[in-house]
Amino acid sequence: MALRILHSSDWHLGGSFEGVSRREDHLRFFEWLGACLRQQHVDVMLLAGDIFDVANPSAESLALWYEFLSSLEDSPVSDVVVIAGNHDSAARLEAPAAVLDRVGVHVRGTFVDDEESKERLLVPIGGGPGAPAAVVVAVRVWVVAMAAAARWRRVR
Repeated sequence: MALRILHSSDWHLGGSFEGVSRREDHLRFFEWLGACLRQQHVDVMLLAGDIFDVANPSAESLALWYEFLSSLEDSPVSDVVVIAGNHDSAARLEAPAAVLDRVGVHVRGTFVDDEESKERLLVPIGGGPGAPAAVVVAVRVWVVAMAAAARWRRVR
């Protein structure tokens, strides 16, 4: 089974350029992206960080994010894997994970150096429950590197 995967990042929702809101740019981008997902029959989207421009996004930015996610219902996309970036609050992005996971949106941002956290980084995609077509390792490299460095300092 072939999987069509689209990768994107650095949306910076809520951002502005020289004092001018980029909301209209984001709306046009989402319109284009939705058409692209349908035309290209994309199965999985990987969003690699900086969904928001700031760690504490406005209600308007959150609404734009959730509106985009809800628009995916009418697309061929079965899974969305979201990895928090350095502009995002990983905990805030993950807060609705219990709801989002049920609709195929898998948010990963926080990391604790334990087996459960490591297991969460493996996100099965495509192919249906129990028989994934692939597994995405959803990791914020610098967070894992910091955990490894802390572990190394403890054992030294």
